[in-house]
Amino acid sequence: MKKLIGLPVLALWALLTAGCATTVPVTVTRPGELDLRGAKSISVLPFRLSTAKDERGSSSKGTTIIIDIGRFFDSLAGDNSEERRAANFLTDQLTQKLTNSQYVQLVNSSAVQSALENGTAVPADAYLTGGFTLFDSHMETTHRTETDSAGNEYNAAYYKKTVSASITYQIIDTKTNQIIAYKSTDVTNSSDEKKDNRQLPKDFDIIRPDLERLSDQIMKELQPYEERMYISLLSDKTKDPDMKIADEMAKKGLIKQSEEKFMSIYTQRNLFVAGYNAAKLLQAQGELYKARDMMERLVNKFGDKRAMTALSNIDYEIAQSEKLQRQTTN
Repeated sequence: MKKLIGLPVLALWALLTAGCATTVPVTVTRPGELDLRGAKSISVLPFRLSTAKDERGSSSKGTTIIIDIGRFFDSLAGDNSEERRAANFLTDQLTQKLTNSQYVQLVNSSAVQSALENGTAVPADAYLTGGFTLFDSHMETTHRTETDSAGNEYNAAYYKKTVSASITYQIIDTKTNQIIAYKSTDVTNSSDEKKDNRQLPKDFDIIRPDLERLSDQIMKELQPYEERMYISLLSDKTKDPDMKIADEMAKKGLIKQSEEKFMSIYTQRNLFVAGYNAAKLLQAQGELYKARDMMERLVNKFGDKRAMTALSNIDYEIAQSEKLQRQTTN
């Protein structure tokens, strides 16, 4: 009986493993998500607090352009110290990351502020300004009935803090004084529950992970970045020994040899899977135009939907590559 029960399980495992497609990991450089209009230098002005006032004395909350440069470095007596920590953190994160950029030069914010105040030429092609339009925290209390070691019931209080923030930022083209991009984002995060509310973390510490993710996202908008992607090959259902050799090469990271082997099989035997895998491995090597030519031949010859989907993907990668070239060419 054990053998009879085990056979279906083994058959299912063989079916699943046989259908597993080989994937090739590739690191690609993506273009910055924003068009900075050829900017080669940028400055990051300090992020403002939600308590900052505009030059008419009213609240700066809303979607108005952040232009009150004179108050960027002010710290009011009533400022929320945790909000100040969050604003400084965002400013420092972006400044540090741009300091090491190989794509744009970071310009000191004091020099940019001085130029804006005096109406002189700004020593940067673009600058980023931003601020909090909301920074709020509140504590929730939950009561539960619990039992002590002696079996007596008692009322236990648990405390949790939630922090919410709204952040607006924009990038300005200094040559035209026009807004390149204007964006807003909301973040909310909560602490773990504590029995002693004095053990609850500070507001900034609760939303710090969200601010780190935001700074990473802003960097992706400002400059090219690397991304890991996985290119999947088609499995061979014919059990062809040459196809297996080519697939094993790909699994071992011998991408060029595997591509040449698949291409040879396709040329000699006209196997769709071999041609498809050869095209995908050309893509993995960055030979995007060759990959597109090969995949177009497969689409025209076989009309296979998998090739059509792959061709669309390669076209997207070519568009990304051409955009990257425009951004990085002087």
